[in-house]
Amino acid sequence: MGSPTANGARKRPPPRWRSGAYIVGRAFGLGMRLVPARHRFSLAARMAGSMAVPMRGTRLFSGLRALRLNSERDLSLHLLLRCMTASGTAFDVPLRLEGEEILEAALSSGRGTVIVAPHALLSRLLLRHLYDRGHWPTIIGGMNGIPLAGTRVVMPTVHPASNVLLLARTRLRQGGIVCAMVDRLGSKGTGKNMVTFPSPVGDVHLSDSIFRLAVRCNAQVIFTLARAEPGGTRQWISAPRSGSAGSPEAIAADFVAFLREHTAYLG
Repeated sequence: MGSPTANGARKRPPPRWRSGAYIVGRAFGLGMRLVPARHRFSLAARMAGSMAVPMRGTRLFSGLRALRLNSERDLSLHLLLRCMTASGTAFDVPLRLEGEEILEAALSSGRGTVIVAPHALLSRLLLRHLYDRGHWPTIIGGMNGIPLAGTRVVMPTVHPASNVLLLARTRLRQGGIVCAMVDRLGSKGTGKNMVTFPSPVGDVHLSDSIFRLAVRCNAQVIFTLARAEPGGTRQWISAPRSGSAGSPEAIAADFVAFLREHTAYLG
């Protein structure tokens, strides 16, 4: 655990192990300081495709492959950006946002905003976009904080627990932002509000609890998902259909349609 900073962020704790993969990653992260900061992200994106093959043999890459809504290029870029961030190598994140106007309309509405994504790791880059614009979202997740790409900031997370929806409700009614990854791959979850749908990588299960909360709080709902491309990343932003307002089931169905559209390339 790092010590808190004035705005609630924590400094990253030092790594506790030194494997060969760690040393190589550290060398890469530090070596990227020789590249101008504005070009580091795009260079990593161009390298991601060719680096996926040697990365396959690492334990970390193998573990991340369980998150099947990520291509090998996605995972490779995620790890390259993670190496730079962990090494303290700053870089810009020039996101290609498709549907940015939908996000900006939600954030400027004065209402709370729920941003949901699947476990597509590059989707977290949207957190940097929010941070650069002065937003500080509440993030629901099991991790002990999420390092913000290209910075020394770690955004705190709220562990899923019995009181997490109460905390999220408070933030939404204050006009804040709540972010969550709501899908579960593999065995079906035990929650009563689960939706299951087939995908190119197997059945995906998701909880609609966050959508129910959004309806109760009259909050905006935003869908997002990102993937790596040879020159960078593409991040899609969407929202439920206007006719789905007030119905958690309809919002969940719209999210499923969004995922199907943007994960078809994984098949």
